[in-house]
Amino acid sequence: LRDMRGKPDQAEMMEKFLASHPELHAMTQAQCEAADEAAGELLRREDAGFLLLTSEELEPWLAVLNHLLASAPEGFASLPRGRKPDEAIDRAFMTIFYDLASEMAETIFIPARFDQLKAQLRQLRSRFVAEDDHEGIAGIHGALMGLQAETPHQDRHFLTSLCVESLRAEMDAMFAASKGAKDGQGEAGG
Repeated sequence: LRDMRGKPDQAEMMEKFLASHPELHAMTQAQCEAADEAAGELLRREDAGFLLLTSEELEPWLAVLNHLLASAPEGFASLPRGRKPDEAIDRAFMTIFYDLASEMAETIFIPARFDQLKAQLRQLRSRFVAEDDHEGIAGIHGALMGLQAETPHQDRHFLTSLCVESLRAEMDAMFAASKGAKDGQGEAGG
């Protein structure tokens, strides 16, 4: 397939072949979706947490996210704490979140950082192979496959997912630290 990219006549022939065999196209699509899902699951594994962005990488983006949420016309800032937002607000929040993650992917993953991520994935793959961890191996392959795409970083789903998962983990840690500090003050004052 890589060889065909540079040869339009062969690429066209492959497209015609796939068009005449829709079952192969459907199978390929299903495999791509399964690989993408496995890569997403990889990012939520505790033993793969080192793949997430560092606090230093996330710090400027948290300020941007806070500004975007505060200035959003959907009224995120006025939501009562603990109340589940309605579907429209939830959708608007996710749009802001994913748009920011796409921008992050393009900005953060300069060549050196991108190469570092690929090296980390290969290192983790070696460990998963040694442990015979099939789910982990599938996640690594899905991630590496997603990184091979010849598209801008902001269009690479794995990189955007990595940014989203990193933001989520950082926000969870900040919330837990804030809650722990409040609980500690309540006990100290009680």
